[in-house]
Amino acid sequence: MNETEKCVIIINTLLSSNQFIEPYKTTLEEQYIIPLLASRNTVVIALFIMLNHFMDDLIELLPMIIEQFWNDTNQMIHSSLLETLIRCINENGIEKVESKLEDCNTIQHGSFQYQSVASNEITEIFQFHFDLYVDSIIPRLLSEELNKLRLSKRIKIIIINGVIDMMKNDILLDPIVLSRTIIIICREMPEYLDELIIYCHSRDEIVEEALLSALLQLVQSKEINELLSIIKYFNQRKIIKGKRMFIGIIGELINGHSNTTKLVFMKLLNEITEWGYGWELLRGIGSVVLNSIKFKGELEKERIKWLLNEEETRKEDVETIPQTQFSLLYDSLFHF
Repeated sequence: MNETEKCVIIINTLLSSNQFIEPYKTTLEEQYIIPLLASRNTVVIALFIMLNHFMDDLIELLPMIIEQFWNDTNQMIHSSLLETLIRCINENGIEKVESKLEDCNTIQHGSFQYQSVASNEITEIFQFHFDLYVDSIIPRLLSEELNKLRLSKRIKIIIINGVIDMMKNDILLDPIVLSRTIIIICREMPEYLDELIIYCHSRDEIVEEALLSALLQLVQSKEINELLSIIKYFNQRKIIKGKRMFIGIIGELINGHSNTTKLVFMKLLNEITEWGYGWELLRGIGSVVLNSIKFKGELEKERIKWLLNEEETRKEDVETIPQTQFSLLYDSLFHF
């Protein structure tokens, strides 16, 4: 342990003591700790102390710190800054943190329209609105971080814990951040899954979009069974509505995937389809699409299984599809 680390332990112990006199605390912060934020050699230590004892002041200083260190190549500095940003968001709210970063030139600004992975020709014909409006820069920062080719285990843990807290606080806005977090959990860190699931109950649109996005990325990988279990769990407990996923899967069944991949989609379609009220239109769409294609082997059995269930519950289902849209859907099957 070097002299600087010893000093930090002493300072942190003093600040944690109920006997520490407030004026001395302020002096210590202003004269000794804040200056440490300006140096690469001491910024990590300073962030640790500021996070635990001077959060309000840290929020004010955050733009300056991010401007200076966000693109630093030192992994410890970057991971500490990322952890600082996420903790500030979860403890102070995304709006407060974002307002402080408005003039920060190091990061991108502005809202954006997130295009759903469920969007296809079917959504255009029937005017299903699955896209999401993300009015925040924070998700973009985390999404860019998760998109890097090499992420250290420390950064993965920081982001996973941060995303879980954001779901808990109901402030996660971007399904891509959640989707990539789910993929990391499925691939490397299943021990975080139960905790994440607990806080997914109030954000059905974002959760369903994230699961569908993860499905399309993992469908050919060995981690797909873990993800399918999550999807089925969420669907059975009505944490997700399933309509976005249904349309996304129907669209994928028309595309040129391998039979192995299509079998995953077809089995899942049988799992998530609702055979009761409210799904008449979706089942009608599924009927038109699945009657227009044929498969072989187990895949064909799954297709027939779905169509038999649909036939049993059809009655007035197909009549709920407007004739013009029905015709457009039929014609479009030759152009997917």
